[in-house]
Amino acid sequence: MAQPKLTDNAWQYCTMIGNNRNHVCCIFCGHTMWGGITRFKEHLAQKKGDVAPCTGCPPEVTIEMQSRLIELSRERENKQKRKRETLEDLRKDKVQKLLAPQPPQEVNVAEMEAREKALLDQAIKESLHTHEMEVKKAKYEDEEFQAACHASVCLYELESRMYGESASTYRAGPSTSSAGASTSRAGPSDYGSDFLVDLETWPVHESNLNN
Repeated sequence: MAQPKLTDNAWQYCTMIGNNRNHVCCIFCGHTMWGGITRFKEHLAQKKGDVAPCTGCPPEVTIEMQSRLIELSRERENKQKRKRETLEDLRKDKVQKLLAPQPPQEVNVAEMEAREKALLDQAIKESLHTHEMEVKKAKYEDEEFQAACHASVCLYELESRMYGESASTYRAGPSTSSAGASTSRAGPSDYGSDFLVDLETWPVHESNLNN
């Protein structure tokens, strides 16, 4: 298997185990560790916390590794700063585009006039239809009222005639001739016939509304 290309100076102070860059052994103290070259530099720099400090590292190597870690930290911070600045610039550009005044849209006058005319025609048509229905309803109600009045008058006349005939028969007494009695009996029948003939024109049908 080909040897991985090593560019960091810290590689000279360790050896890889099994040709694995993430598994190394310190040449100063023999400590083996996982985590790559950055974690190994923390081991040489005597950084406490995540790794065990090297007990055999020369002071000059320790100082060198500490300086290198400081440079890496600054590079990392600068990279994060540039990333934040880039994101902030993108956000500002987006906000400016959203707040920028939009160019006026071209208005199609002919299309607008045609749309307004169509709406006006529709409103006129609906208004005429409503008026026509109201006229038909008023006509129907008037015809119903007239029919009711006509029926009431006919009924009143019939009752008046029947009442007058009854009073006349009562005044004549039992000696009224048979002919007279026949005439008296025929009277109400004739009146009733006239009344039935008058009432034939009474009903008002809904079909009249379509006229």
